[in-house]
Amino acid sequence: MPDTANKQILQLWIQDAKNPSLAIVGLQVRIDGEAVDANQLDVEGKVLKAGALALNNQTCQLSCKNPGLKNAEFTVWASAPGYVSNFKHVRVNARDSLLYVDIPLVKLADAPEDVRWQNSLIAYANTSTNVPGGLQSVRTNQGEKTFLFAAAMQSTSFNTPLALDLILGDDTHNPETGLAIETGDFIELWFLAENTGVWEKLKNQTIRTDNSGRKYVSTSLEKAGTILAGYGLDPCLEPLSITLEKTENQDQTLCVRLLQGNKQILAARRIAPKSRGPYILYLPKNVDYTLSMHAGANTMSNKVYQNDLPNCAALALIKNNQ
Repeated sequence: MPDTANKQILQLWIQDAKNPSLAIVGLQVRIDGEAVDANQLDVEGKVLKAGALALNNQTCQLSCKNPGLKNAEFTVWASAPGYVSNFKHVRVNARDSLLYVDIPLVKLADAPEDVRWQNSLIAYANTSTNVPGGLQSVRTNQGEKTFLFAAAMQSTSFNTPLALDLILGDDTHNPETGLAIETGDFIELWFLAENTGVWEKLKNQTIRTDNSGRKYVSTSLEKAGTILAGYGLDPCLEPLSITLEKTENQDQTLCVRLLQGNKQILAARRIAPKSRGPYILYLPKNVDYTLSMHAGANTMSNKVYQNDLPNCAALALIKNNQ
C-alpha cells in the first residue's frame, strides 16, 4: 500500500474560462515544485499531455508531500493552442481536506467580456481573477505578496518593445492613502515573464488622467509576459483558517473580497461536498475584507453567507443560511 503519511490529495481541473464543460484541444500541463510527489506523479517537472496523468475531462488527482512545511509548494502550468497560458502556485497545508486546484484558460477567439483582446495583447481592468497565477500570496522578487489590482497587460507573442498606457480602475484602492487612487499618486508596476513563476518589481509610476477623465500609467513591455499595475502587500503572519458549521452535498466556493474600492477578489477556494475544512487562505495585512460562501463551483453562484472580518483574522466559522 502507498504511504499516505504526510501526504495531501489535490484535485486538478483545467477548464475553459467561459465554458468550463468545453474540451480543450491540445492541452498541456507542466508541474514543478517541492511538494510534488514524484513517486506517484511520474517524473517531477515533466511536460504532461492530456491522458498522461489519467486526465478525465481535464481533471486528475495529485498526491503531494510534506503538507504544512514552508517549502510544500508546487506550480501547475497549463497551455493549449488558441488560449492564453495560465498557471497557479499551490501551497499544501496539512489542515486542508481535499483541495481543488482550478485553472481557467482564456480562449483568444472567445474572451470574456471583461477582458479585451487586440494585436496579441490581453488587457485586464479590475478583473483580478483573470490575471495569471491569481493575486493571493504570489511569489515575487521581494518575497510573497498579495496584489491590490488596478490593470494588467499580457502579451502572447512578442516582436519588439511596446509602449503601453494601462487604464486604471477609478475605484482602485490605494493602501498608502486609504482612499481610491488619485492623479499624482504613485502606483507599483510588476512584471511576470512568460513561463516563469516569480513577479519582478519594476519602478513606481505616477498616475495621470487623460482627456477622457480616465486614470492611467505609461510603461513599456520589453518581452513576452504580463505587466501589472497595482499594490503588492505583505500577507498576514498567520493565514485565515475557515471551518464550516455544517456540510453540504454540493460544491461550494469560499470568497474573500476587499471591502474598499473595486471590492476585488483577494482569495477564492472551491471546496468539496460533505467537507467542513478547515480551509486555509492567505490574506494581506492592513486592509479590510469580507468573507462569503457561494452554493456552487464559483463566485457567480448563489451567496449563502457573508460576514466582515477583522484584518488578519486567524479563525472563521461559516454558518450556512445565516
